[in-house]
Amino acid sequence: MNEGIAGKTILIKYIIREMPVSPIQAILLLALGSILVHISNYSYEPSLSSRKAAGKDEILSSDVVGMITNKLHIMSEDILQYRSEIQRFHHQPKATMINDSSLFLQNYVPPETIDIVVTPPPYLNNCH
Repeated sequence: MNEGIAGKTILIKYIIREMPVSPIQAILLLALGSILVHISNYSYEPSLSSRKAAGKDEILSSDVVGMITNKLHIMSEDILQYRSEIQRFHHQPKATMINDSSLFLQNYVPPETIDIVVTPPPYLNNCH
């Protein structure tokens, strides 16, 4: 990651971490995490390597705040769409967001109680 972009990213993460722990903090961290690949000098094609090794130009600057703002707008639209769709159910399903590694899932959820787990790309392992 370019030094200037890294500085902006670290500052934003620091500001978010200084907030009281809340669902808003978790959403902000999720938005930040979702843009990291786009502002880094890594590439997932053809496999995880540097952008330079993949024949791509390095990212020298980026509007980190603008990208997070855009991601939050998209997330907000998704939440509104979800809220609209969930109204169709007579018994509304319960959803919980756990901001931790799946390796520690047993610390949060009793066995045989999960119907679905949704994870967004990008995945760190790019298998062909």
